[in-house]
Amino acid sequence: MLTNSIILYSLGKLVQVVKDVYRESYIGRIIGETAAFFTGLLDNSLIIRFLMGKVGPEVDIENSMIFGRRQKKSSILVNRLKSTVEKIVDNSFIFRFVLEENINFYLFAITILALPFISTSVGLVLGFGIIGLTILSNIYRGNKFEYPKLFFFFSILFLISIFINGAINTGPSNALEVFIIFVIFVGLGLFVPYIVGDKKKLKLILNVISFTVVLLGIYGIYQFIFGAPMDEAWLDKDVAPNVIRVYSAFGNPNVYGEYLVLVLPVIFALFYTEKDKFKKVIYLLILILGFGNVFLTFSRGSMLSLAIAMLIVVILKAHSYIPVVVILSLLGSLALPESIIRRILSIFTGGDTSTSYRKSIYQASVNMLKDYFVTGTGLGQFKEIYKVYSLNAAKSFHAHNTFLMISIEMGVLGIGSFFAMLISWAREAISTLKYKDDDMSFISISIFAGIVGCSIQGMVDHIWHNYDIMFMYFILLGLGISSTFLIERKGAMGNE
Repeated sequence: MLTNSIILYSLGKLVQVVKDVYRESYIGRIIGETAAFFTGLLDNSLIIRFLMGKVGPEVDIENSMIFGRRQKKSSILVNRLKSTVEKIVDNSFIFRFVLEENINFYLFAITILALPFISTSVGLVLGFGIIGLTILSNIYRGNKFEYPKLFFFFSILFLISIFINGAINTGPSNALEVFIIFVIFVGLGLFVPYIVGDKKKLKLILNVISFTVVLLGIYGIYQFIFGAPMDEAWLDKDVAPNVIRVYSAFGNPNVYGEYLVLVLPVIFALFYTEKDKFKKVIYLLILILGFGNVFLTFSRGSMLSLAIAMLIVVILKAHSYIPVVVILSLLGSLALPESIIRRILSIFTGGDTSTSYRKSIYQASVNMLKDYFVTGTGLGQFKEIYKVYSLNAAKSFHAHNTFLMISIEMGVLGIGSFFAMLISWAREAISTLKYKDDDMSFISISIFAGIVGCSIQGMVDHIWHNYDIMFMYFILLGLGISSTFLIERKGAMGNE
């Protein structure tokens, strides 16, 4: 029925006509030739060659003490452990069933679906169980996945910084609770490639994310129509005093917007690469629902971050959609309600209460960072120590900037290893651009775009203040690494 809709059919034809006209136009050819020129120019750049994986220090890391000298001893230990696990599993019907039927994968899918609707404690229990089952499965069945050594090195270094932080953290706040959350959520992200080992499983997880967006989006529309409790702190009386900011199951409109920024580029990738017309229409409807909810959150950071994320995807992998994006932007500016337009414009005009509120917090946070830059205050200690530095500044539980927050609580090792981990991960994602027509390449770039967009929003808000976003952040990092591995294993480079 959807595929036979006259409206959707007409819209599809209109989009195709615009794309065809763009390809054949003088402007389209100029943009294409310019892009090709800069691609060739950048390909000879040492920095870009590093990002594209053509040069790098992997050899040095591989020959280091961690990856070289300890390899033989580790192999002996692993073989003994494998033998012990095999004996236990072979003599247990339950363990054999759980491992042979990939229960860890299905539990992982259920956790992603349930994440917005369950408490953090339940998510931790599920995450811990998934990690345990995945370790047993990997020992019992083996796994051919190999981590990019540079990314793995800095990821482990980031985990080490968390453990060091936990060891020296003697603050009065909820240090142990935050430490456990960081270890399990970051650790689970590292185990994702061992859970999602093939293209079919990866696509299934991405479809679970899509279905989750449907549930959240319907709930958001319900809140917009029938109303929902509003915290006065969410409303800017100078810009949009009477709006309903939807937050779906997240309890905060900014957090809901962050979640959508992470996942909507991935759904666009599914829409773009899908060949079946019916499924393509379904993905399009999910995108419309998701984009509509982003606007209804009235989160300026989410709107801007999502625009940047989608622009990255379109420029890197969907060039023919550039004129479509331009037309939709122009039509959107005419169709959007005045309250949303004023909210968007306030990003550039300033003067609203939330901007002034953040400035005072930033000043106090920077003063705190100067005193704790090396060691950090310890995870979960910001809100206690901030009281000393706030003076007349606004009250806050976090620094409203994720990178500033990591620097303050985890010190130079934490922020340094985190940035290095992201850069090495970005390098792997960008390297997939050479696989022109591979759908896994499109998915990898879309995940990269979602992470970049959400990280940009992290410059004006602490995206990990809600642990659901932290969970999805590291899950998508793992899914991104999985997609790059599946591309490289396939090893087929297409032509555009």
